Amino acid sequence: MVYLQYFYFQIYNNLKWLPFHHHWLDYYDIYKIVKDIDHLLLIDGALNAVELSELRKCRKINPSLKISLYLINSMEAQSPIMRKVRPKINKFKWDNIFTFDFNDAKKYNYTTLGFNYYSSLKVDSSKLSSKDVFFVGGLKGGRTELIYNMYNRLTSLGVKCDFFLMPIDNMDINHLPGACYSQRWRPYEEVLQHIQQSKCIIEIMQEGQSGATLRYFEAVSMNKKLLTNNPYIVNFPFYNPRWMKIFNTIEDIDIDWLVNEEPVDYKYNNEFSPKHLVDYILSI
Repeated sequence: MVYLQYFYFQIYNNLKWLPFHHHWLDYYDIYKIVKDIDHLLLIDGALNAVELSELRKCRKINPSLKISLYLINSMEAQSPIMRKVRPKINKFKWDNIFTFDFNDAKKYNYTTLGFNYYSSLKVDSSKLSSKDVFFVGGLKGGRTELIYNMYNRLTSLGVKCDFFLMPIDNMDINHLPGACYSQRWRPYEEVLQHIQQSKCIIEIMQEGQSGATLRYFEAVSMNKKLLTNNPYIVNFPFYNPRWMKIFNTIEDIDIDWLVNEEPVDYKYNNEFSPKHLVDYILSI
């Protein structure tokens, strides 16, 4: 049996078959089942909340237990989560450290785990007005100026923009007229609602990041166009230059392509399901 701890909720079953069960548990409940599991997998958000002493206690309860870490943020990411996670990584003996980021895998000798995404949320976007593009993200990782320049250029050209911004590193920054600001992360259901009502998702990478973000997975699974500054996307599954465009500067952006409404179909059939992740974990 594999146990996966995702932030403050866990997804577990016999983990060979879908659907997974989602429910809220305190991470101390791990102690109740640790004798009965073979592998404990934490993502970086969970490590942010869990003390290393708790993981060591799990190993004392079950000496044969494997404990692995899955980094779904880049090591270079300038997020509050990673600022707390980075100092913990080398203070614990992990059985495996997995990452989604190809550069991190090479630099730190981590294992690239592949492409995993799961959302069972049923969203209702009927009350939202349609937009041409959608962006959601924190003003961090050296991308704030690009985000602002992107918004100003697109709106000046008549593109209907839907931007959700969180001023993490720039609390006193000037607010863009028409953009939505929040001091907290938006509920994911709300993000999906806005994606559904947009023609194209914008992905702007943080400095040093090369792996797939949620925006890539959302574009593929929800059949949306994707505008990104990640050149590595050409190596990702489902890359299609018809519906995925890479920009180096905002002047590169094809405005007609952005606003044109056309059917998008990546032929996605749950290839990113966590079932494949679990199958892999069980095989090692």
